[in-house]
Amino acid sequence: MSDREDETAQLCDYVCPDHHYLESWGDAEAYKGSFSLMQPTIRPLFNTRQAGESLLKWSGNTEMDFYTYVRNTWSASVFPIQNGMSSFDAFWNQSLRNGIFEASFVIGGSSSFSGNVAAASEATAKPASGIELVIYEKAGLGNGTGGNNPWLHELPDPITKVSLDNYFAVLPAYAEKMGWRQGTVIEGKLVIRR
Repeated sequence: MSDREDETAQLCDYVCPDHHYLESWGDAEAYKGSFSLMQPTIRPLFNTRQAGESLLKWSGNTEMDFYTYVRNTWSASVFPIQNGMSSFDAFWNQSLRNGIFEASFVIGGSSSFSGNVAAASEATAKPASGIELVIYEKAGLGNGTGGNNPWLHELPDPITKVSLDNYFAVLPAYAEKMGWRQGTVIEGKLVIRR
């Protein structure tokens, strides 16, 4: 499912056109007891269908759109835990207006950890030798969904100011230990800053 025919979609046998998130209904529970609603801000621009609605259709539920599905889910699972409103329509409209509903109590029981804390902390400790690779999402490209937008490639990283390339950053002490200086070529790449 994709909202555009990008490089990944071109490699697929089937592409199901999906709404953009600004054209979609949805909900989320960011943390236990905090329910938020997502509603479209614009009508669909192209001949697409929301991914959730496609899944409904493929599962045999041809009578319901995704808005109705979200509304019915809130009626069955979120409305019963709220206090104060006797009408679901009033609760739904208030939740849509606020964008969020915070339950006055946490649903369900609590969880506990009965394992070995020392072993768990050892598992997340730094490696004994070598270096550790940390990969993160770039501010402009994010998870890569904007990879086909050249402007996002040119957007400088807010910290390093690097644009149009990936880079390998190490501490100056480690670079000195390895003998890397400005102008050193490592694996075919030129080190331009220390």
